[in-house]
Amino acid sequence: MLLKYRHGTFATQILNFMKKIFTIFFLCFFNTGLFAQTITVSGKCIASPITLTYYGILNGRVAYVGTGTVAGLANIQVSIQWLSQFNLWVLQFSGAPYFSNPCNTQTPPGTTYSSCAWTPVDGQTCDGGSPLSITGSATLPVGLNNFNAILENGSVHLNWKTSSETNNKGFEVERSSDGRNWSNIGFIPGHLTSGLENEYSFSDRQPLIGINLYHLKQIDIDGNFTYSGIVKINFSDLRKYSLLGNNGNGIVQLNMPANKEKLVLEILDLSGKILYSKTTTNGNQTLDISRFPSGMYLLHINNATQSTIEKLIRF
Repeated sequence: MLLKYRHGTFATQILNFMKKIFTIFFLCFFNTGLFAQTITVSGKCIASPITLTYYGILNGRVAYVGTGTVAGLANIQVSIQWLSQFNLWVLQFSGAPYFSNPCNTQTPPGTTYSSCAWTPVDGQTCDGGSPLSITGSATLPVGLNNFNAILENGSVHLNWKTSSETNNKGFEVERSSDGRNWSNIGFIPGHLTSGLENEYSFSDRQPLIGINLYHLKQIDIDGNFTYSGIVKINFSDLRKYSLLGNNGNGIVQLNMPANKEKLVLEILDLSGKILYSKTTTNGNQTLDISRFPSGMYLLHINNATQSTIEKLIRF
């Protein structure tokens, strides 16, 4: 053997299983298209970082392969793959497993998070001064997807999904106006460990006037954390207006700060039928409903990003 190992029971079981699928693995290796995803492995008995490239699906999950110097020997085959028989991820050298990880994730777990640890396989020897490091296209504790923000009725609604979770305590929602100074505006608990897709939402009911930047701080139960990407909402507060003369005579004065923002004013009856519509810019506007029958009407004020509704009275 190129590397020393002892035939412990667990190690022997894995090694025998690996021999059965080793040929299948290399058929997948040589017959699958090359993709951009890579994993970098370093530390322990690896002389310098080795890049593993994704070549296909084995045992229902992705497999990665590369070559490098291990335990002083050059051109050693290094691979990471899922062993469905044992429900383990394994890091192997020349087809023999040396490290394993029991986290049930769709891609190999990274070593950044202690909650999803790689441990030496019983009976194998791979020592070195540096800890094992697995980075790149590896699974973090939470697979975060589809983080987005929607502005509606004066509130910003944030939505996101997770494809899987490992020891996920939850998400702090942070907001900033400049991208440098962030404030925690809420916390949403996670599902701890889950292999299912989960949906989350949070509403900021008092957004800042102007630019609002949001990101998520995902926190593990062991205190480690990582940040999501940033989503942006530009909030122009339509609530800064006043209605004068809404006393039933049919003449209503709408006072708003003047700017060049496009504004749509609509008057509707209670069935939702639009009786009047006007596109203008912010500023003082006179609305005449004196020709309408007596009753209650709705004034719909909206710009490109939000809307609000006021009640109008005609005696």
